[in-house]
Amino acid sequence: MEISTHQQEEEEDDHCGGNGECNGDYDEFDEEEDDDELRRRVEEFIEKTNNEWRAELLRTSRRP
Repeated sequence: MEISTHQQEEEEDDHCGGNGECNGDYDEFDEEEDDDELRRRVEEFIEKTNNEWRAELLRTSRRP
C-alpha cells in the first residue's frame, strides 16, 4: 500500500508539533524518558541488593 504525500506530511506533523518542521526532539524526549526509567530501575535494584546484603551480614555476624 502506497502512502500519499499528503498522508506522509500529516504523519510528520503528528510527530513534529504540527508545524511541518521536524528536528527529532520527540525522539530525544522518548530517549530521556527511557533513560530516566532505566536509571530508576537500576537504583531500585541496587537499593534492594544492598538491603539484602546488609540483612545477611547482620544475620551472619550475630551467630556465636
